[in-house]
Amino acid sequence: MKLTARDRALLGVVAAIALCAAFYVLVITPERHTAARLQTKIAAARTTLARAQRREAEGRAAEVALKASQADWGATQRAVPKVADIPALLRVLTRSAQAAHVSMRSIGLSGAGASASSSSTATATSPSVAGATTMSLTFQGGYQALNRLVDRLDAFVTTSRRSIGSNGPLIGIANVSVTPAPSSSHSSTLSVQLTATIYQRSPVSATPTGVPG
Repeated sequence: MKLTARDRALLGVVAAIALCAAFYVLVITPERHTAARLQTKIAAARTTLARAQRREAEGRAAEVALKASQADWGATQRAVPKVADIPALLRVLTRSAQAAHVSMRSIGLSGAGASASSSSTATATSPSVAGATTMSLTFQGGYQALNRLVDRLDAFVTTSRRSIGSNGPLIGIANVSVTPAPSSSHSSTLSVQLTATIYQRSPVSATPTGVPG
């Protein structure tokens, strides 16, 4: 059987189509699958990179915030120490009373069963109260001087919208009792008894501490 020119042309077209189909199946399809897998890996890598960049940005922001809050953290540690230093606290109270021209008469620690006179040395035991120690303080002086003393105690810790300042412990004054001073010849001299609380970040074990006057 002799092929005509038309038959040969058709066979050429069929052969070309078969070659194209084989090339598509054997070459292009695997390459497309490989490219799809690469695109998936690239997308996953981009997601991981974006997550890492977010974490880095958060870490940098946290570092900046930490540096900015170091002063506040230091002030907080001074205001609310880990362990209440009773002798240091009494020295602070003594200096504050002297600066306000007020006489400090007595200091009692709630639960300790001990008090300290401003002119003597005694031994007190700090009570084991989680986060707080209650004190009973007695001062004697004029009305204005006693007001200055209370203002000084309140000013140990100051706060604002952006910062915390601390020149001493955080003292919470709950009750104030004012009476005429029984041992004074001046009618303007008053005796003030304060119930105050100091705070610490952990419970304080009952350990004897010397209380200097």
